[in-house]
Amino acid sequence: MSSNTVQGNLKNAAGKKVIPNTTTGAVYDAAKDQALSATLRDTPDKTTLGYPSFTTTDDYATGQVVYYNNRLWKFTADHSAGAWDAEEVESFDIKTLLDEIIASMENGDFGKILGEAFASLNGRIATLEAALRDERQRIDLTVENLDASNITRFKAPLVLECSTAGAPSAANVPDNWDQETMGIWAGYPVFAGQVYIDKTSKKIYIAYTVTASTANWVALN
Repeated sequence: MSSNTVQGNLKNAAGKKVIPNTTTGAVYDAAKDQALSATLRDTPDKTTLGYPSFTTTDDYATGQVVYYNNRLWKFTADHSAGAWDAEEVESFDIKTLLDEIIASMENGDFGKILGEAFASLNGRIATLEAALRDERQRIDLTVENLDASNITRFKAPLVLECSTAGAPSAANVPDNWDQETMGIWAGYPVFAGQVYIDKTSKKIYIAYTVTASTANWVALN
């Protein structure tokens, strides 16, 4: 077998091909190889179903699940860092997990937790409803004490109709302008969006803003 063939078949502990160091003669750097192995060990693998792989450098608590020797195991006792001890674990799989959930439901633990959650939710809903009732009462009182006649926009017509030909001005008083309520007509709009119709010339104007000026009216036709 040629030296090239041998070199091409060399692999490190992680199963990766390596190229011999022609300077030192070493096949690979042991420290780097261990670091690579640790990286591969800590990288999530779908085969572990999301559980950590067992290592001799970690401590494990009772009930913790690990992946070891192509299987899942659950510790039945606390395990200090060290070698694998089959006496401290039991086989674990998804069926076991489902069985534990079903057992907790049958023992009433699940129902208790669910009941406490619903009780907490009910309490929060009751608090929210009380707050909403208080808010509605405040709104009702506000509306009851509100005098709409004091709001300018409520007093003025949305559409002003004038029989006098010409653009809005102090001289062209709208037919539906109530001087007793609104005061003397000055020719400028009361609020933005108010409409003024010259019924004689069939012209329509709309207010785009509100200031004491007839220039706030814009002709639409």
